[in-house]
Amino acid sequence: MVKVLLERDRPEAALAVLRASVRDGQASGAVPLPEALTTLRVWLHSDLLSEGYMYQRTHCDTVKHQGGDWAVEMEVLVSEVCRYCADMGLLDRMVVLPWQIEEEMFVRKCLLEYATQDPSSPAGNLLVVFYVQVYTEQC
Repeated sequence: MVKVLLERDRPEAALAVLRASVRDGQASGAVPLPEALTTLRVWLHSDLLSEGYMYQRTHCDTVKHQGGDWAVEMEVLVSEVCRYCADMGLLDRMVVLPWQIEEEMFVRKCLLEYATQDPSSPAGNLLVVFYVQVYTEQC
């Protein structure tokens, strides 16, 4: 139901259904990756970037603790956040999120792909900002 509402460009209705269900990121146990991806997209398409970011982190942490292939799931979900932010012109908001070291690898990869595809896009500048930010935090 949530996926159908999202496909019909009804993110507010999808968010309402998601919040009313157990699968809003607060449920115990990991959901399958396709369901996690749909949930993430609902948060993002509802203009809730921070909530989407936290959902992907919670989901990946749950998969990791359950012994699942968390790196693959993290790559898919972080890449989706990056893709959405690039499409919506929100990369500047995305790079300032408090990414964990494991997540940073996928953020850099995504920004590099966008910068390589279109060198005049903001992705190249934001990739530099992201590197400087991460380097400064590590020092």
